[in-house]
Amino acid sequence: MSDKNKSTTFQHTWLDEDGVAQPGTFTAKRLSVMERSKLATRRSQLSGGMYCVRDDDGKPTGQGIDPQTDYINTMIAHLEISLIQKPIWFKFEELTDMGLVGEVYDKVIDFEMTFFRRRDRSAADGSQLGSSSSESDSGEESEVAQPNHAATQVVGKEVQAALDA
Repeated sequence: MSDKNKSTTFQHTWLDEDGVAQPGTFTAKRLSVMERSKLATRRSQLSGGMYCVRDDDGKPTGQGIDPQTDYINTMIAHLEISLIQKPIWFKFEELTDMGLVGEVYDKVIDFEMTFFRRRDRSAADGSQLGSSSSESDSGEESEVAQPNHAATQVVGKEVQAALDA
């Protein structure tokens, strides 16, 4: 893999609480398998080991942590691990603007998704026969298209049922 595929650098200007423009340079790296595991562990730490319990249709059941907190923890964990350069003012302990965090997170995810799209194009032309694509034959997305899917379920349904009992 060439160096240009290992990271991306982008500019983002944030208007702070006083309306002052704070320009910044961010660099995000492509996550390895081990880093994805660390991401899931960090997300679980931020959530106190809890997760947002969802039904078979993916809708929150009201058990566990709320979906907003789950998403905030996902963004924080992901950015803590993937950002290798960030402006001095980008400190989670001091930021109050969730919109800013979401905008930076979206740019990082857009970068990561380019690797999944590239794999999809290769599979479509037959150059990667036998490899996973982002969509199954049924048209549903697989885990390849959802890099954080493994982190959304901390324990299986059977284990959770035993814990709830």
